[in-house]
Amino acid sequence: MVDAARQTAKEPVLGLTLGFFKHLVTLYGGRDAFEGLSTKAVCVKFVKPATLTHRLSMVDYVLDHYPSGGLYVKEATWFVSHAWRYTFLDVVDALDAFFDDQGLEPDDVAVWFCMFNNNQHMIHDVDFTFWVDSFQSALASIGRVVMVLSPWHNPTTLTRTWCVFELYVAVLTHARFEVAMGKTQKQAFLDDMRQDYDAFFRMLATIKSEASTTAVPQDRDNIVALMKAAHITFADLDRMLLDVFDGWMLRILNSQIDGADTLADQAEWLVVLGGMFRDKKDLGNAKQCIDRALWIYRHALNDKKDETWDALGGAADLSFMTNEPREVWEPMAQEALAHQIQLFGRDHVKSLGAMYSLGSFLVESGAFADGMPLLEECYARCTQALSDSNSLTLEALSAIGYCWMLQTKYVEAEPCLVQCYERQCRASGADHPSTQNTASYLAMIYFNQGKYTLAATMRQDIYDVSLRTLGPTHRGTCIAFGNLGSAMMMTGQYDQAKVVLEACHDMIARTGQPTEMRLKFELKLGQLHLCAGDGNLAHRRLVQVHDGIKTIHSASHPLARIALYWLCFLLYDSTFFLSMAQLDSVADELHAAGLFHDTWIIFPCHGCFEPIRGTSFTCPACPRFARRFCRACVAQAKFASFCAHNTRVEGMAPPPRRVQEMRLARLAQEDRWTDYDRRYLEYDAYCNAQHVPLDERAVRSSRNTFWNPATIGYFQWLTVVVLGVVMLVRRK
Repeated sequence: MVDAARQTAKEPVLGLTLGFFKHLVTLYGGRDAFEGLSTKAVCVKFVKPATLTHRLSMVDYVLDHYPSGGLYVKEATWFVSHAWRYTFLDVVDALDAFFDDQGLEPDDVAVWFCMFNNNQHMIHDVDFTFWVDSFQSALASIGRVVMVLSPWHNPTTLTRTWCVFELYVAVLTHARFEVAMGKTQKQAFLDDMRQDYDAFFRMLATIKSEASTTAVPQDRDNIVALMKAAHITFADLDRMLLDVFDGWMLRILNSQIDGADTLADQAEWLVVLGGMFRDKKDLGNAKQCIDRALWIYRHALNDKKDETWDALGGAADLSFMTNEPREVWEPMAQEALAHQIQLFGRDHVKSLGAMYSLGSFLVESGAFADGMPLLEECYARCTQALSDSNSLTLEALSAIGYCWMLQTKYVEAEPCLVQCYERQCRASGADHPSTQNTASYLAMIYFNQGKYTLAATMRQDIYDVSLRTLGPTHRGTCIAFGNLGSAMMMTGQYDQAKVVLEACHDMIARTGQPTEMRLKFELKLGQLHLCAGDGNLAHRRLVQVHDGIKTIHSASHPLARIALYWLCFLLYDSTFFLSMAQLDSVADELHAAGLFHDTWIIFPCHGCFEPIRGTSFTCPACPRFARRFCRACVAQAKFASFCAHNTRVEGMAPPPRRVQEMRLARLAQEDRWTDYDRRYLEYDAYCNAQHVPLDERAVRSSRNTFWNPATIGYFQWLTVVVLGVVMLVRRK
């Protein structure tokens, strides 16, 4: 490398121009001579022999001993990060295209390039700290890094920890960071995206700098130690790369749209870009792209292109994702499916994709009987026509498991999703978005079955992947973090759950997420306050959430019902006082929500997964409200498989019954007997209508504090005993 005596930290870092890279190729036989040669091979074959006599770096050699060396050696304005196994010509082409895109004359741009800047004759004579200083001082001085990526869908750069170290220094020094790609890789990217715009998300699963290696294992350990000392994680580096790469891809796709030769080409690229936006949950931009494409296909091209139906299917997808009614999205999805089948047959991947989409929409909208047959047909045909490891095959299997889950058929859902998750891990990797989607379903099943430790473990992994690939402010990351907080809450980790859920709530406020999402997280916080024993705070927050959801939707909306049920749990808290007016309000809300009956429709039994009818039983030693069982499952001691507390279970009457009983007790305490009699008749009618067992019903109070049903019964029994004794004496 350039000697320290000749170049101090205050002096500019020197490099060779891209023009010299091309000159080197010409000098040693042209592109044909370099075809297929890696940077490492070029170093061994050309660079080291050329500099052997003077044992200098190529930069120093050109500067001191090369004709017109001053034309090629200049102040480096970019630091190039790449892997030595890359094809050298691909690197040159990538840099040439990158600098051209930057509006520069590529041949005049000087870069710091490790093969040329480092003295290749002394690489085995220096230690780790030398290389750290070399890379770090050069990069910090230059302030701009361009990383060459190849292949685009699994960049080799990130498999080398020294390249990861360059990313780390870029973060540490706040350097500008960009990516570059050679012509062949750029074309491969475009071809892959044209065939399947999910290709980008498959690539996400491969970006994992933590899995990088070094030729000398100790070098990696030392680099990791440096990162830890600077509080920079591998996820931080991945996130920076993905953000920049994401921007690069958007620019490339937009350039394809703007530079399209025909309307058909433009529409095709609009669908690709729209699909990418859709999968990123950027639905506004996605809709703009799909609407433009659909207008071109249907109006400018008069439905004559086969791709019309891809665009129509995309429009149906977005209609469903933006919560439009079934009568809007279903006709579009049906039309797209019918045309794909007519054009390609029922076993073609396009037809199967349309079949999967329609089936998934129907299932998620609650039309299980309509959607499940489509998903089962799709899965069977994909297995035969594609393969049992094809991504669409496994997505169909995942959707089938999800359908079982939505119907609370966990016995069928769990093995289906476990099998799907394991197959997706083998086929695409654990970090692939589709694999993560299945993992989220599986974690939900564990959570709904009361297997909270399993759910928490899986949700932690899901959050870690989302944080790395989507970033901390992404909606999906926030949801994943909130789900983790809920699992922590149900395992009794209230302090940890509070940290997580409050962080989520703050993030939602900062990023301006929709009101409904904010209310969902406030609901989680209300649940946490209640579980942790803070009834007053829980009441305030849950009332606000319940009112907010009713304003957006209705009293009978599922989310409003969940909030109301959690509000009703305060009825069982002996430390929290509810006034008569508040009790009346709870009863009115239960009526309005359609919940004034003896079935817990939101909280099924953890033993049989059926809605609990009547009293719900729980272990008082477990975290509050974590587990619940019906009377039949208690009789079978199913709760014993969830905990080893050996504690007698406690029962909770359904909220409508509980609120009526509390109201009766309050009226009796206040000697309001007229109101009491009226309310008791209502209560008795409720119990009869709901078939409440006699031993679960509240005993009617009497105006006379002594002559009440209990004492009357006692004296009736005593009278019978006395008469029996008298008759026995007379006989004797």
